[in-house]
Amino acid sequence: MPTNMIAASSAGTWALGDLTVNRIGFGAMRVKGNGSAASDRARVVGVLRRAVELGVNHIDTAAFYFSPLRSANELINSALSPYADDLAIPGTSNPDHLVETLAAGALVLSPDDLASLE
Repeated sequence: MPTNMIAASSAGTWALGDLTVNRIGFGAMRVKGNGSAASDRARVVGVLRRAVELGVNHIDTAAFYFSPLRSANELINSALSPYADDLAIPGTSNPDHLVETLAAGALVLSPDDLASLE
């Protein structure tokens, strides 16, 4: 890493539940592409991995971040699984649809990830 790079931890931290995460996080809304243009899968995977390398340990996502060709949650899973212990990936949900949101999110977890939740 070049010496002029600034790590995400330099911005300080905040509490997210029982985790302490860096203030600089990553919003995954656009990783699935913009409008009708699909994202470049390899590029998105590389960006997600680089963000974590730079100290990002908080990635915001939601079950509704998807396009006909891409799902943010699937891209995050492909790029970062198995997840580091300090990586927080909270999802946004409408409380009226919490069960459906959890079910949709669970579909992108690998069998090993699901086993670790038990």
